[in-house]
Amino acid sequence: MYFVGIDISKFKHDCAIIDELCDTVMPSWSFSNDREGFSHFKALLDSLEGEKKIGLESTGHYGQNLKQFLESNGFAFMEFNPLLVSRFVRSKSLRNTKTDSIDALSIAQYVMTVEYKPYPSSFYHLDKLKSLTRFRNSLVR
Repeated sequence: MYFVGIDISKFKHDCAIIDELCDTVMPSWSFSNDREGFSHFKALLDSLEGEKKIGLESTGHYGQNLKQFLESNGFAFMEFNPLLVSRFVRSKSLRNTKTDSIDALSIAQYVMTVEYKPYPSSFYHLDKLKSLTRFRNSLVR
């Protein structure tokens, strides 16, 4: 089993992969927030045999493309509140080191420690419905 942590950014995403023994399978690396970067990421995931548990922080619209890509390619993922991951990291160390690569590894470790509840597969439709509802409310006001 593999645990994949993804730190979301505007133009790139950082990813780290560990196994069930918390050994680093793939040290943190970056891929761009576009089709080419996603295809490299998918090739890496496809090369791993076994179950993969993917986790990422909830960062608003920056992660929308990645979440749609993961869903359309049949990958389950779990989205976390960044505050929970931050508290998890703080509970493990008193150091205040924060980089994207360290965050990706911390997210992978966090995925390993929590009950894995994947994001619902129809999130895209729910997100669009939420957006339309908010737009209607603003028009009514």
